[in-house]
Amino acid sequence: MLFQLRVWDYLAWALDDKRLDHVENLYYKGRPISVSTFANPNVPMVKCFDKAELSAGDIDSEYPFVIQADGMFDADVMDEREWIASQPAYTSLSVWDKFETLLPAKPSVECVDSGTRMFIRFTLGELAGMLNSGLPLGGGR
Repeated sequence: MLFQLRVWDYLAWALDDKRLDHVENLYYKGRPISVSTFANPNVPMVKCFDKAELSAGDIDSEYPFVIQADGMFDADVMDEREWIASQPAYTSLSVWDKFETLLPAKPSVECVDSGTRMFIRFTLGELAGMLNSGLPLGGGR
């Protein structure tokens, strides 16, 4: 399965919203959230985020997020849902500063310096938890 489809399938499950798909109809507190996926772990963060910002502009979103694969799925190591949830997610520091004001609780995140820009990094599973306002993922299932 394509990385992009895995990400959106996971988000649909995690947020218990089967309407979610790669069309990017994701909202948080009435605001559009843009999620861009990159299957190649070797593309620099800045380049991925620049593309994510363009995609966010297409849907008038102030909140671009990147999900970038950090390797290939290996069924011998973990199940697919666990693997996809562990994939790196990030956004710029300036986007994070706006986004975190919407959150009911401040999550623990990692600040990463790409050399030209600061990013806030977490996992796809953590992003899903934030978008689900801390409620159990998968509708509690």
